[in-house]
Amino acid sequence: MQILFNVGQVVATRNVMEVLEQKEMFQLVNRHSTGDFGDLDKSDSRMNKNAIKTGEDRIFSAYTIKGKKIYVITEWDRSVTTVMLASDY
Repeated sequence: MQILFNVGQVVATRNVMEVLEQKEMFQLVNRHSTGDFGDLDKSDSRMNKNAIKTGEDRIFSAYTIKGKKIYVITEWDRSVTTVMLASDY
């Protein structure tokens, strides 16, 4: 799959690090950066696609892994991507 945008520095919350191994986190970041936004509805996926095209908004993905909801969020300026549990948001 082709990478659609720069993810910048990847950071993770302490709580998500207790659930996922580093390899699993980077697999989610890879899915996120190639346009697999996980459990989003069509409207949110459209917003992500527009953000990729214009570069003017954050890009948000949501995945359910090991029974936990996990968010991957790339900031609007593509400087940082954060992996976190939904409860960390």
